[in-house]
Amino acid sequence: MRLRLYHHRDGARVAYRETGTGPGLVLLHSLGLSHREWGPVVGPLSGRFRVVLPDLPLHGDSEDRPRHPYTVEWLSEVIAGFCREVLGPRPLVAGHDLGAEVALRATAGGLITPARLVVMPTRLHRLSLIHI
Repeated sequence: MRLRLYHHRDGARVAYRETGTGPGLVLLHSLGLSHREWGPVVGPLSGRFRVVLPDLPLHGDSEDRPRHPYTVEWLSEVIAGFCREVLGPRPLVAGHDLGAEVALRATAGGLITPARLVVMPTRLHRLSLIHI
């Protein structure tokens, strides 16, 4: 997998890798981790999909710059821009933990319209359990 860079309009740069062929599937990792979190599933998925593995800003090989706010809203905007440019208008999106929250916020805010959205456990799941 070759390292590539996405340049967001506000100057943020997101490092990503991709492998495989087929419909584009972006996998968004957990807080504090990187694209490497998805290592065990990349091989099997790359037989059916073009698997795209970004490092969220402030993670892995992506840059950290003090001028960015690093809020979930900002991360959602950056990842939505990334998805639109790298994967097209209706990507397949899967996220775990922070990656899932970013994907949900980007979708709920109308920043992306994924063809499919897979949400794995997030802090939002834990919050909903408290209210039961």
